[in-house]
Amino acid sequence: MMANLRKDVALQLVDPILECAKLYPEQAPYPTVQGATATLYAHYDAARKRSAGVSVPDFF
Repeated sequence: MMANLRKDVALQLVDPILECAKLYPEQAPYPTVQGATATLYAHYDAARKRSAGVSVPDFF
């Protein structure tokens, strides 16, 4: 997923602004695709590094 995120955004397969709005509904929408893509990448990177044994809340 992370390796292809930039290409998926370029091909408009993923809307990073919409995805960030789903992940962080209380935060103001990102004004640029680049900023939203960077945030998604950071979110996915943190999720990838998280241990499978760690409890994750249903909300952020």
